Amino acid sequence: MGNLALIGEDQNVWGSSSDPHSHASDLIVIKEQRMDHFSKWVIEKFIIWFHRCIWHQVKKPIDVESGVVAYEEDNLLRYTSHTTTIIASLLLIISTVVLYRVHNGGIRLGT
Repeated sequence: MGNLALIGEDQNVWGSSSDPHSHASDLIVIKEQRMDHFSKWVIEKFIIWFHRCIWHQVKKPIDVESGVVAYEEDNLLRYTSHTTTIIASLLLIISTVVLYRVHNGGIRLGT
């Protein structure tokens, strides 16, 4: 984005062009959090599609001029964690029910 790389909430993190020494004195770097593939896919791909197709009517931009919309990564990670936990639990239950319903020994072994 050239000279306009920071146009949202973080535009003054390292100071401004008129006063470059106005940055916060407590800037630190935090090690990147490891994410599972599903969470990474949700944060990088799905949330963009979901916002563009559905959620844009509900979630308003934090900066109307630039159209920047912010989603809290902690909330997204919590939702993906809940989703993967529910799916993992359902897979165990569904596989048990399927094996219970199959009566033929050969098909049950193959399943």
